[in-house]
Amino acid sequence: MIHETKLMFIGCAVALIVGASIVSPLLILHTSLNPFPENPPLHPNPQSSQSQIALTLKSVSIGVGTYESSVQSNSSETVTKSALTGKITVSATKYLNDNKNITDGEVDYFLFEIFTENGVPLQQEALFIGTAYNESFTYEKQVQISSQFLRQTFDINASGGGTFFYTWSIGTTNENGQGFTSSIPKSTAASLGNAQTLTMTLSRVGTVTVRGDSTVVSTSDAGLIETVTLIRSGNTFVYNK
Repeated sequence: MIHETKLMFIGCAVALIVGASIVSPLLILHTSLNPFPENPPLHPNPQSSQSQIALTLKSVSIGVGTYESSVQSNSSETVTKSALTGKITVSATKYLNDNKNITDGEVDYFLFEIFTENGVPLQQEALFIGTAYNESFTYEKQVQISSQFLRQTFDINASGGGTFFYTWSIGTTNENGQGFTSSIPKSTAASLGNAQTLTMTLSRVGTVTVRGDSTVVSTSDAGLIETVTLIRSGNTFVYNK
């Protein structure tokens, strides 16, 4: 009887261990940080004491190609034009500089600038990254801060879009990718045929914060964040491929 009891005890222990090994990964996979804690700890932004979203370039790929364009809007006749086509991937981290005056939401506006190896400007692309800091930042408030609003507010005539991460936990990182295609003169395309490098800069244009019915626009920390070199790889220029 004692022997059977020991076997039963061992069997129960093994079952508990096996059960824990099955359940624990599921708990971990389905556990997420609270995106709106009541008293969040400070996570200072290393890039800014004013803006709370940081951005870094993760990878870039830019190629020179061609596309067909209509000669006139109502014509079937086409002409071949040169184009610059690219994909930019960034890592964005949500920080908190001040936990006493937390905003309802924030949108940061960034600018990418591409240059030839001789420093000639090639292309500008804009990107906004936004987030909510409490549940009072509604969808209606979010959509008011659109790409058009940001371009007009900061007087930046660059194409591009952005992303708003609503349930984004403080201290965590998200990725965002943006593609683009823009026409360039044939002479510029020809000059890039022998180029071995391109340069890209990432700058912060400004920040828009919302608290209640108040919207504040700030450019106090605008400026260069990062500069990277793109190396030719076949017919494309890449950074961190």
